[in-house]
Amino acid sequence: MLDSKKIVTVVGFGQVGRTIHSSLKKKFKVNICRRTSDYKSIFKSSDYVILCLPDNPGKFIKKIIPYTPSKCIFIDHTTCDPKEYNNLNKDIMLLDCPITKSNNGLPYITMVGGQQQLLTRCKSLLKNYCQEILYMGVLGSGQKAKAVNQLCSINAFRGVVGAVKLAKKLKLPMVKIKNMLNNGGAHSIQLKKFNNINKGHYESKFIGKETAIIRRLQK
Repeated sequence: MLDSKKIVTVVGFGQVGRTIHSSLKKKFKVNICRRTSDYKSIFKSSDYVILCLPDNPGKFIKKIIPYTPSKCIFIDHTTCDPKEYNNLNKDIMLLDCPITKSNNGLPYITMVGGQQQLLTRCKSLLKNYCQEILYMGVLGSGQKAKAVNQLCSINAFRGVVGAVKLAKKLKLPMVKIKNMLNNGGAHSIQLKKFNNINKGHYESKFIGKETAIIRRLQK
């Protein structure tokens, strides 16, 4: 069980980092690590380090390990290739916990890889912002599950892009097309991006990275 005296350090203060900080700050002491932070001072008392990075979590963990207590647990919410963890010391207490948005209740669903006993110790923390905590197996299994999720999500997104392009080519009324898709059998969460796609924004900035991960796993 996690108690309120534990110190949690969140690395990365993008949308995910801000959401997690907001969810935890009323119950725990939460530090924020930014690019300008002094690693030695910010990590020296950390009981839990939550990583919300755009990429390279393995490289970052190696960089900060000298500054963290030996009993510090790393919770990695970064989406990455499972091979990121291959060269890390086996004694590092690490869970790979990539997240996806939840449609109900709390903001996220997390898919977890790593030692199940570590997950037991982290559950009371994760439950503050994860609607579901799905244990997938050994370290790296969470990232593999996220790749499965993203394969479905990316194909759905590209389906919406194709539908918008076709509707425009056929000169159909786009407001009615949007309503039809949202209210019929073609409905998907990716349709929330319909207006941006209609304006010509056809790619998400993470699609290229995640597609590359999926392709490597499919080989």
